[in-house]
Amino acid sequence: MPSILKILAVFTAMVALTRTRIHLGLLLILGGIAMSAAAGLPFSETAGHLAEAAARSDLWLLIFITALIVIFGHLISEKETSAELMAAVRGWGGRHGRAVSLMVVPAVIGLIPMPGGALFSAPLVAQTVGQESRRTGWKSAVNYWFRHVWEHWWPLYPVTMITLSIFPIEIWQYTAAQFPMTLACLLFGWLLLVRPHLDSLADAQAAPSTGNRTAGRVALALLATVLLAVFLPSVLHHLPVSTKPTTRKMASVAIGLAAGLLVLTRGSFRALRARFRLALEIKALGIYLIIAGVVVFHHMLETSGLLPGAAAELVESSIPLTLITILLPFLAGMVTGIAMGFAGTSFPLVAGLLAAPGSGMHPLSTAVLAFSSGYAGMMLSPLHLCLILTRKYFSEGSAGVYRHIIPCATAVWLAAFAMFLVLRSLGL
Repeated sequence: MPSILKILAVFTAMVALTRTRIHLGLLLILGGIAMSAAAGLPFSETAGHLAEAAARSDLWLLIFITALIVIFGHLISEKETSAELMAAVRGWGGRHGRAVSLMVVPAVIGLIPMPGGALFSAPLVAQTVGQESRRTGWKSAVNYWFRHVWEHWWPLYPVTMITLSIFPIEIWQYTAAQFPMTLACLLFGWLLLVRPHLDSLADAQAAPSTGNRTAGRVALALLATVLLAVFLPSVLHHLPVSTKPTTRKMASVAIGLAAGLLVLTRGSFRALRARFRLALEIKALGIYLIIAGVVVFHHMLETSGLLPGAAAELVESSIPLTLITILLPFLAGMVTGIAMGFAGTSFPLVAGLLAAPGSGMHPLSTAVLAFSSGYAGMMLSPLHLCLILTRKYFSEGSAGVYRHIIPCATAVWLAAFAMFLVLRSLGL
C-alpha cells in the first residue's frame, strides 16, 4: 500500500473517532501508534519512539507554558477585573461605546485562551446590547467571532507554539505574516456584523470613562508578554548554552508569561503562588493531554518513515499540493472543532510536503495557508466548544449563527489566500 494511503487511512480513522467519547489527546497518541503499525515497525521500536516523545523538552515546555496561560486567563476573567475592563472600553468609544465594546470585550477575553472562553464574554455582550434585543443569532455571532480574532498568531495560544514546532520558521516571521489576519478578522467583523447595527447601538451621550487603571495594567502585562515572546529568542541565541530554535522560542514565551503574570499581580509572588492550583484543575489537565497527544503524534509520524514516501507520492500525483494544504487542515478543523486538533493532526502531514523534491512549497507561505484553512474549518465546526456554549447561552440554533459567521470566515480565508500568494511569490 502506498505511504500516502496508509497515512490517510489512519487520519480518516482518527477523524471518525473524534465523534466518540475518546479524549482528543488520547486519540492523537493512539493515532501516532497506528502510524508506526502502518509503517510495519516492530512493537519494541514503537515503544522506544513513544519513550523518546515523552522525553522531548518541547513537550514539557508546552505544558508549562499552557499552565501559565491558564493562570493568566483566570486573573483577567475575574469578575472585578473584567467589569473594569468593560467600563474602560465603553468610555473610550464615546457615543459608539456600545459598538466598540461589542468588538473589544470578547477580543480582550480572547487574548487568553481557555476552553469555552466565549462563555465568559457572552454575558458582557448581552449586557452591552441589552436583553431586550431579540437578535439572538446576531449576538451569538458577534460574541463568537470577536472571541477568536487573535488565534492566527497570538503567542499565548498553544496552537502557535505547536505550529512553530512543526514548520521551520522564526516566530517574528510568523507573527508578521499572520498579524494582518487579525486585522482582517476585525475589519470584516466590523463591516459584516457591527456596522449594519451602528445606529441602533449609538448612545445619546458618551459613557463615563472608568476602569482605566485596570485596563492599563492588563495592557502592560500583555505587552510585556508579547514583546519578550517575539524578541527574546534572538537574545537567547547568543547565550553560550546550546539550544534548539524551538526550545528558545518556547522559553521566551514562558519568560514573557511569567513577566506578564507579575505585572497582573503587582509583583506579588504570594498572590501568584496562591493561583497555581488553578493550573491543576480537571479542564487544564485535559488541555495538557491534548498537547502531549500533538507532540507524540508528530514524533511518531516523523519516526515512522512514512512522510518522505507520502510527500514524494503526492508530488508525483496530479493533485495540486496547494489543494492538499487547504483541504487537510479544513477537514481537520471541521471534525475536531479546536485549533490544536487541526494543527496536531494535519500540520505534520502538510509540513512533510516541504521536503519533497520539486514541491515548490515554502515554509512560511504554507503555514499561513494551512492555518487559515484549519481556522475556517474550526470556526464553522458544530463541535467547536465556544460555538456550542454561545448558542446555548443565547438560546440560538445553528442556522442563525452560521448566517452571520460564514460570510466573515469566507472573507478572512480569501484574505489569507492572498497573503499566501504574496509570500510564495517572495519565496517565503
